[in-house]
Amino acid sequence: MIDILIIGDKGFLGRALIKSFVNESKVRLIKYSQFKNNIEDENFSEELKLKIKNYDDFYIINAAGSYDELNPSKMFRSNYGLVNDIVKLAHLIKIRKFIQVSSIGVYKKINKGVISESSPLEPCNIYEMSKLMADNLLITNSKAMNILIVRPSNIVGREMKSGWMKSLLKSVKQNMFFYFDNKDAVINYIDVDDLSDIIKYLTLNDQDYSGYKIINISHNIQLKAFIEIAKEFFNKSSVKTLNVKQGIVYFIIKLIPESLIRLPLNQKRFFELNKSVVFESEQISNLDLIHKSKNIKKIIEILEK
Repeated sequence: MIDILIIGDKGFLGRALIKSFVNESKVRLIKYSQFKNNIEDENFSEELKLKIKNYDDFYIINAAGSYDELNPSKMFRSNYGLVNDIVKLAHLIKIRKFIQVSSIGVYKKINKGVISESSPLEPCNIYEMSKLMADNLLITNSKAMNILIVRPSNIVGREMKSGWMKSLLKSVKQNMFFYFDNKDAVINYIDVDDLSDIIKYLTLNDQDYSGYKIINISHNIQLKAFIEIAKEFFNKSSVKTLNVKQGIVYFIIKLIPESLIRLPLNQKRFFELNKSVVFESEQISNLDLIHKSKNIKKIIEILEK
């Protein structure tokens, strides 16, 4: 029997992980919620020790995370402090393997090309910095336990309340979509159920290493192809696709503070829609060898339910 502690089991990814593991007869799940059990509390380490005191030589999957620009201290505590507490526990009890769900955003931003696990690191906000700090802490302590750092791109799925892909679909349904000079732009994504199945596979099967391993997980599609598939799905053959100059749009976005007027397009989303960047893995040459990803039409169908 394999004991697996899933931290953040009530979250978007956590719920999908529970569903993915639940039918594994050789797996016993230990659940720990960042909502029910306050991971910002200073006594988190003691609470977790009580939770796992009857287990030994087990696995931990950290699916917890916080992105709250209005509360950076909470975000830092959730993304880094939690991992710091677990590292301390690893020197007291035997943790066979720690799977850390990080972020593809820790890499240096480029406008065109390929980003892999060996690409330069340069986080540009507190969320990404806290994730990278947690990753580095785990790498430093990889002698105490085996470490797998998973860096997914934009996670999409049925229970998304909002998100960039839903915004793109909404613009198509409203018969209007803007390109910003670059029709070769690429969108990177991973379905939450696919991601969960890949993490499950890597947890249970990828045992041929000691120390640490970093794996990027992402699929991609050209933005133009995505819009064409969405147009067909919604039967919107008359959708207007306008090509707008980047400089004009960026000037308007930067000129008007987000605190004054909430624009449908912020600086971050503007840059995302202009990139021709593909996230690839040097560790996994083909994700479909592990799990056959849903095609974009299927994902759109899931998002629209």
